Amino acid sequence: MTAKKRNPVPGVVVYKRGGKWAYRVELERDPLTNARQWEYQSGFATEDEAWTAGVKAKSDHKHGRRVAPNKRTVADFLGEWMAAIQESIKPSTYVNYSDYQEAYVLPVIGKKSLQEVDVPLLNALYRHLLTAGRCKPDSNALMYEYWESRTRAGHDPKPKEIVAHCGVSIYAAQRAVARYRAGRLPVVKSPGLAPKTVKNVHRMLHRALADAVAWQVVSSYKALAQVERAFRAFNTDLDIRPIRHRTEDRVRAHVFLRMLSYYLSWHMQARLAALLFTDDDKQAAQATRPSPVAPAARSPRALAKAATKQTPASLPVHSFATLLADLATICLNTIAPADPAVPGFRLVTTPTTLQRQAFELLGVSHRLGVA
Repeated sequence: MTAKKRNPVPGVVVYKRGGKWAYRVELERDPLTNARQWEYQSGFATEDEAWTAGVKAKSDHKHGRRVAPNKRTVADFLGEWMAAIQESIKPSTYVNYSDYQEAYVLPVIGKKSLQEVDVPLLNALYRHLLTAGRCKPDSNALMYEYWESRTRAGHDPKPKEIVAHCGVSIYAAQRAVARYRAGRLPVVKSPGLAPKTVKNVHRMLHRALADAVAWQVVSSYKALAQVERAFRAFNTDLDIRPIRHRTEDRVRAHVFLRMLSYYLSWHMQARLAALLFTDDDKQAAQATRPSPVAPAARSPRALAKAATKQTPASLPVHSFATLLADLATICLNTIAPADPAVPGFRLVTTPTTLQRQAFELLGVSHRLGVA
């Protein structure tokens, strides 16, 4: 059988390497040395797979969407980034960024590959910081625990004893003893960070990853808009604060329920995108964007929905909140006939065309849970 002859693609070569297939893509010359540059990738099961990947890599390079794979970690990049921006930010900002990285970012995701940073990873980081991110010991609670135990034993602990046992300054111990003797007991702190601190960490990472895109270290700050909306939802839609709990288990349960709510609403919005102002044609939108650092563009379909306030099927377009309010009009009515001889029965509201379409997109029936 004669192998299918392919038309040559300039700058792309496919060859067999061992039992697998590989490609080589010629890149633009080095701007400093004018030396030729190449990108190699192997491990493809078939020649067709290698050709498809090679042609796509060539196209992505041409349009500025391709970044060669690298093993740079989050810690590596943040170190380079801090050195690059040090002269352009205030000294206090530099110190704060350094503290945030050392205390909250690097211990958790510092060893991760920078190109692995995506929405789930950032959401998991923020959730961890909100529930168990506090890394500094609560010295006030530690001093009070020692002072109380010594007081119950019939002793009157002096500030010097507290310094020796708790490792605090003499000034902190003196103030603590005065508070405890006056009956001012320490308030138990949550094991998680305050939302303001987590928001500051987010702003730092937002700036760093945006610079990573501009430097072509990563191909895109993946789903940046989704990260922004998810973070804003912590303090708005999810009502994550105030946390009216003190024990670690209850705080974790509280945040878990809010994150579960966000998870469900995110998937619902994804399925209902055709009925919402949300852009449901991401590929068309991406095709109109010349490079990853260019402003995001909306697809023609999304622009048409925004202009006409109707879907292609002539149904009204909603926000997620107004669509839920519309669906909430469906209810289960219990009918009690005036004639006692006629048994009562239950009747579900007949859904409108829009409501039927919404339930079909969600894959559920409007009679769900009704026998």
